Amino acid sequence: MKRFLSAIAMLAASVLAFTSCEEEKVSAEITIPDARSQELFKSGINFSAAPAEGDLTVKLSFTSALEWTASVQDADATKAPSWLTVSPSSGPAGVAEITVSAQENTGEEERSAKVTVSSGDVSQSVVVTQAGAAPQGVAVTSLELDKTEAKMTVGETLLLIPAFKPENATDKTVTWSSSNPQVASVSGEEIPDATGNPMPAGKVTAVGEGEAVITAKAGDCEAQCKVLVVKNGDGKIEVTEMALNKTELNLKTGESEQLEVVKMLPENATDKTVVWESSNTDVAVVTPKDRTGEDGSVQKGGMVTAKNPGEAVITARAGVTSATCKVIVSGDGSATVESLTIEPSPLTLAIDEEQILTAVLVPSNAKVNVEWKCDKPEIVALGSISETQAKVQGLAEGKATVTAYAGGKTATCEVTVEGGTSTVIPVESITLNKTELEMTVGQKFQLVATVLPENATYKSDNDLEWTTTDPYNVYVNGGLVTAYGVAEATVTVTSRSNPDVSASCKVTVKDGQSGGGGSTVESASVDPSSLTLNLNEEQTVTLVMQPADAEVTIYWESANQYIADVQMISKTQAKVKGVSVGQTTVTVHAGDKTATCAVTVEDPTGASIPVESVSLNKTELTLAVGEQFQLIATVLPENASNKEVVWSSNVQSSKLYIDVNGMVSALAECDATVTVRCKANAYISASCHVTVTGGGSSGSDEEVVDLGLPSGLKWRGWNVGASKPEDYGNYYAWGETTPKTSYTWNNYKYGSSDIYSDSKPVLVPEDDAATANLGDGWRTPKNKEWKELKEKCTWKWTTRNGVNGMQVTGPNGNSIFLPAAGYYRPSLTNKGTYGSYWSATYSSSENALAWDFINSDVSAAWLDRSNGLSVRPVKD
Repeated sequence: MKRFLSAIAMLAASVLAFTSCEEEKVSAEITIPDARSQELFKSGINFSAAPAEGDLTVKLSFTSALEWTASVQDADATKAPSWLTVSPSSGPAGVAEITVSAQENTGEEERSAKVTVSSGDVSQSVVVTQAGAAPQGVAVTSLELDKTEAKMTVGETLLLIPAFKPENATDKTVTWSSSNPQVASVSGEEIPDATGNPMPAGKVTAVGEGEAVITAKAGDCEAQCKVLVVKNGDGKIEVTEMALNKTELNLKTGESEQLEVVKMLPENATDKTVVWESSNTDVAVVTPKDRTGEDGSVQKGGMVTAKNPGEAVITARAGVTSATCKVIVSGDGSATVESLTIEPSPLTLAIDEEQILTAVLVPSNAKVNVEWKCDKPEIVALGSISETQAKVQGLAEGKATVTAYAGGKTATCEVTVEGGTSTVIPVESITLNKTELEMTVGQKFQLVATVLPENATYKSDNDLEWTTTDPYNVYVNGGLVTAYGVAEATVTVTSRSNPDVSASCKVTVKDGQSGGGGSTVESASVDPSSLTLNLNEEQTVTLVMQPADAEVTIYWESANQYIADVQMISKTQAKVKGVSVGQTTVTVHAGDKTATCAVTVEDPTGASIPVESVSLNKTELTLAVGEQFQLIATVLPENASNKEVVWSSNVQSSKLYIDVNGMVSALAECDATVTVRCKANAYISASCHVTVTGGGSSGSDEEVVDLGLPSGLKWRGWNVGASKPEDYGNYYAWGETTPKTSYTWNNYKYGSSDIYSDSKPVLVPEDDAATANLGDGWRTPKNKEWKELKEKCTWKWTTRNGVNGMQVTGPNGNSIFLPAAGYYRPSLTNKGTYGSYWSATYSSSENALAWDFINSDVSAAWLDRSNGLSVRPVKD
């Protein structure tokens, strides 16, 4: 390989002087470095400035009175080395000069040899040492960061990007460090550069308030960034990193295993609450279970229990991060059920008498859940109380059959209820909260039926049948009226047990955009008459009518707004938007004429796969008040692009509550239909009939607590959506009446619109979660009523049945309990440490007044109206 010196190599040598045979012998050492050395020769030595190709050379001069010879030997003087030569090897007396040439040392080891000059019987030697080859590569000579200063809020992260000089540096390894990791920590990351190749970066995480200096080092170079960390608006420090002790579990059905959080950073996070969830509760469920160490420290954990063969993902969430564990359930960890019987059987009860039934399994170690069902719930109330036991209660004289199901086996028990003829109390009257209702196309309104007497035998929501004289334009389901088109219709609710009892509401629907006139439309069409859209694409369609200036009512509708949505934008135009893949028809009504446009929605990427069906794991379900059951929706095909579903029921959430995952909570006695709809196409749905027994009506006067307040206002004993005082209940955005999974301005009912103002300072009934869910008489308290509660009552932070909250005691000694349910922004946070309750009082275009408490600190707050807060109802 050809090599040329880029700099002159340094040599340490001495001149060999030969003046006479008697002169004292002089020796020295010379060093021949490799070609990369950039040091200079020392003065006083003759040298060659242009060495031979591939060689390193040095010229030595000396004086001799005799002829002389020169030779080269290795360090041990045993042989001549091949890498070092001298020239010439002999010469006459006088001033002489020899050239010592070394071949390039391509090895890493140092090597040496001896050059000897002899004249007569005198000889002089010089040791020649050559360094090994330096490692290949180009060193970093300069390092800079894209930021030299940064300001961050606690919990925030940022990337620091280094720049190197020269750009072709071969080793760009960067070492990161922080002067104060408790303020800002840093870790090495790899990110793609402009060409997609990995390049180093530093991920900085703001941990706590203060200042820290982040340092990057590469070779002998370093660069720094000064970081200032401040608290965010609410002073909260989020968990930003966590890990579980296992990332995969293999279990058999019936087996359980504890998962634990082994890493949670930063250590000074203000809320380390861990929320556990399972992606498939039919396969595996998880319940919070912490472990206390010998030193008193608490190890966050969740107990995983395998239910059925399959796979599920267990997720632990804290702050802004999460950690997961895959659970594989295979085989069966329990024995097969050989037989099933019920004890006692048969059974005789008196009216109001209660008895425990036990399912006897053979073998006894068969780990299966027993499901119970009663064919006549009006005679016998039934509720499961453990894995193998149920409680029955006699309600009315007669006979009923209770059936137990377990492991593919069934057993029955005939229950006879005695004690005299049961008294059937018929429904006497029904009244509605509205008898006349004006709506606009697209609007919805909840009609609430009040049934008297309160103790009517068949007083249940399932006993109420809702009908409408124009279901095409005015649709009703469980009292929820939806205006689809301009019309006049009558909505009627009738008692199925007493068809002579009913109540009606006259509904008038207007389009809200175009006025009616007396002109007649001779013809109508839509331009274009067919339309193909991509997903989320919008296009304008136009009504062409004759005469063009006809003054008639015009409105548009989509046969399936979950495929294509249509919105009227002017008297004769509408905007059609592709929502999901499929085909539907958009229709325009102009006076007594109609015209249509065939709409096809496509996905140009071919990635969108439409939903075809949805089914439930139960179509019939019986629960006792206080019980829960997990409904599971199966959406097909498996690879459908959007498998999200929405849950609803035809009864008030204060009686039967369904969370966003399909968990059904029985809160009060009722008959209900739970419906699941596909979010991608709401026309695809499935239902389950749910019977709740053994409870009283939520919202009854037993929940009204008189605290002895000067205003005479009565407070409810628990939150909207709760079944007892310590239950958290539901969360609502201000002005919304149904709970959600996430609370942001993007999904807020009113968005950025400001429908409330100084002229409309408090919630109206249709926007009040208390009124909408509990009926007339209940409402959300105003700010001045919260103020009275604070000033006239004693507040004490306490724990009730394991739940933290405030015990509020009135002047007369009565009290209510306000659980610290936390709040949603956008997800649930500060549960168990913080209470936040809406008032009905409007504050500004963005805020409403709420009341917060942390321990003994109770105060009013102006909060974002899109937040999800608790609601505690009151009655005048």
